[in-house]
Amino acid sequence: MRKGPLAAMAALLVLSLALLIGAHLAVNSRRDQVDWNVTVLEGDLSAAQGVTAAIRLQDREGNLFWDTALTIGPEGYEADTDFAFLQEPPEDVSEPVQGWSVDTFTAYSTLSLLEVTGAADVEARVLQGEQSDFPWLAIRDVFSRTPMGETRTEIVDLADYYEEFPLMVTEYQSSVSGRIVSDHPRTLAPTLGPMPENTMVEITVNRNRTVTVSAMAESETLWPQIQFLPWGEGGLVYADMVNQTGDRAPFSSDIPLGRGICYLPTEEDGELTLCLPFDLSRTEILDMELDSEGQLLVWTCEEDTLFLTVADPDTGAVRQRLELLETKNPGLRLIHQGENCLLVVPFDDEGRFCLLERQEGAYKLVLRDRLLSESVEDPCYPVEFQLFLCGTSVLWDGERMIWTLGEGAPEPEYGGLSKPIPLAVYDRTGRQCLAVLDCGLGRERAKWTDYYRFRDEDPVALDWTNAERPGVNQA
Repeated sequence: MRKGPLAAMAALLVLSLALLIGAHLAVNSRRDQVDWNVTVLEGDLSAAQGVTAAIRLQDREGNLFWDTALTIGPEGYEADTDFAFLQEPPEDVSEPVQGWSVDTFTAYSTLSLLEVTGAADVEARVLQGEQSDFPWLAIRDVFSRTPMGETRTEIVDLADYYEEFPLMVTEYQSSVSGRIVSDHPRTLAPTLGPMPENTMVEITVNRNRTVTVSAMAESETLWPQIQFLPWGEGGLVYADMVNQTGDRAPFSSDIPLGRGICYLPTEEDGELTLCLPFDLSRTEILDMELDSEGQLLVWTCEEDTLFLTVADPDTGAVRQRLELLETKNPGLRLIHQGENCLLVVPFDDEGRFCLLERQEGAYKLVLRDRLLSESVEDPCYPVEFQLFLCGTSVLWDGERMIWTLGEGAPEPEYGGLSKPIPLAVYDRTGRQCLAVLDCGLGRERAKWTDYYRFRDEDPVALDWTNAERPGVNQA
């Protein structure tokens, strides 16, 4: 009797069982690696009692999944983790960063100062002088004086080519990584007023093997910056004049944009109409957005002080005006709209923020404080960096604010799970606790090909442990 085939089959069966057992042990070892630690850097963890942090993690390949509910109680914390191994990722799992997902968005701008590289297509666009947000009229003039195979640089005055600043709309298609895939610019009828004299731009044309065209504003040249917020059949728009050194000058008051925030219809012949006036000689508009009730929120800086104006976007009628913070560096690093609150962080180096409570459309300033702490000096816990530069998740119950990392968490290549998750607790008097959460997956510091990451765009979701939420400001 021949034993060769039977022996080979038996060997293969033993090998298959060994591989299955090995894979099972490997998966189970991964499951056990997601232990959680909570390290208190300042204050008492009991200040966060009654809060549950839901944390969703996965491996980079999309087969291993951990869903953790970390609950803080009166005597500490408890982490309950559900683990799953799936050969095919579920439909709700976000794609890795390398994946492509094209998104379309609209930007309003004036003449852009960019670099365009190509060959025959760029030369054809220059010769045609196509209508776009690139200053082709001036570029075509410099191009006409540039011999083939040479590079020519000139500083020109755009007032010699344009009578008025054109207002552009460009529809961009971008990938999930932010790369622009295509753009389709067109000129709108409204303008930003007359083109000032001495709007100097340096234009370089390189006509070697590939045609390169670049334009750069002189540092002293004031240049319009446009902000647009979709609304109704058009949008709200404002602009300011800024140069590369940060100096600003108001627009002429002869045009609507020189007097505040305007409404702009999307049709070609739409006219700018003033919606919300501001004295731009002493006020700098920083940002605007709509809240959950459709009110217009406008952040401005006046004499080193940050203000919030709440207005009706239809009529421009001001409903509230609140003084928030003093700041030497006007700008906004973070604005977070919570379920019943508004968290505002200015762009300065002092780590200050303010919290506003929202009740029936009205806002009340309830807390001014700082995130930075002199008592926390351990460089292993870059808490301020993560909360300021990433998105946040915020809870407010009328007495306590719980603040942690939220939407926009860094992907593994920027630190990911190798950095702990911060958790800060404040009441109306100030900070009561500062802690960090870290897990075994982050401490493992796996290789690049085996990285773990947050599962979706909201990796850490805060909620009250009980169904009935505490505090007077229940939602």
